[in-house]
Amino acid sequence: MMPGFSVYRLWAIMRKEFILMKRDPATIIVMAVLPLILVCMAGYAINTYPKKVPTVLINFDNSDVSRELIRSMEHTEYFKFVASTASNEEAYHLLRTGDALMVLTIPADFSKALRRHENPALLLEDGSIDSISTGRAIIALAGLKQQVLEKIFPGAFHALDQLPSFQLIIHRLYDPERITQIYVVPGMIGLVLMLTMLLITVIIAFRDVQGGTIDYLLASPSRPSEILLGEILSYIIIGYVQLTLGLLLSYYLFNIPFIGNPLLLYLCALPYIIAELSLGLTIATFCKTQFEAAQIVNVFIAFSIILTGFVFPIFGMPEWAQITGLFLPLTHFFKILFGVMLRGNDFSEIWANLWPLLIFCVVMISLASFRFKRQFK
Repeated sequence: MMPGFSVYRLWAIMRKEFILMKRDPATIIVMAVLPLILVCMAGYAINTYPKKVPTVLINFDNSDVSRELIRSMEHTEYFKFVASTASNEEAYHLLRTGDALMVLTIPADFSKALRRHENPALLLEDGSIDSISTGRAIIALAGLKQQVLEKIFPGAFHALDQLPSFQLIIHRLYDPERITQIYVVPGMIGLVLMLTMLLITVIIAFRDVQGGTIDYLLASPSRPSEILLGEILSYIIIGYVQLTLGLLLSYYLFNIPFIGNPLLLYLCALPYIIAELSLGLTIATFCKTQFEAAQIVNVFIAFSIILTGFVFPIFGMPEWAQITGLFLPLTHFFKILFGVMLRGNDFSEIWANLWPLLIFCVVMISLASFRFKRQFK
């Protein structure tokens, strides 16, 4: 016969759980502290209406009128002129490398044509791939037009209701139709690759330890560094298979163009895959249970989604968030992936994002090897 419900027995079981939690403070930190940090970081870092869009200025006019226009654009805080040049080639180079997202070209004799009521045109070239990064800035410039003209011509023209005007021509260089899949699918390839490499490494590491496989390997003539390298190399092949399948799906199923060199992308994927695998092994060596490791991986993935610029433009975040994002390998791999696939970047244009991946790869391999040897010495 089953005994009746007892509050005392219930409290005893709850007390037992709290005692176990007290003996394992790492679990409490993973369950309580890390999610709070993630919520605070998201609240302070995410900005769906980014300002200070990095813009290149090509000013062939160099008049008081054009300078007033530039000042008015800067006062909106939506534009940040990062370079001024007379070379279209230099401006496009900054777009391809991601150092700028837009190019504003003011033609020669713009002010003279404006005074003659010839309706001159400004060219704003949008080098972004997503629709969030530059959308607000373009709207702000269009709304600024009347205000700037009234400021430049405050007298007779306005009184006669004959205020000069100019055209604003928007030229979207990449994905002009703003097809969502062209931006989302390549990004998901990098994100899923990171997710798989981290989780599979953590799961396999704990499986080998709990199943006793690692003891047999350590008892064999193999050195710890050889065991570690063998584990990583096996999953590098899986990573490349996954990358290949993702690229094939993006090209044949979603009709996403691949403008650059596929071999260059495969070359750059190697340090990224190794870095994520080594990071997963390092996390596994620091954690006592698979649950702790999985939770830390989930938090790391959430950090990567928020701070890498895939979902939210990174230039619109606070400076501390931008700096933090630079230490995430996915940040640099995203830029390489988008650059090679959609912009046709060559090696010189992706090098700025490749060398941080190489450094991260070397550091994580060294740390994983050190932790592995220390734990199973």
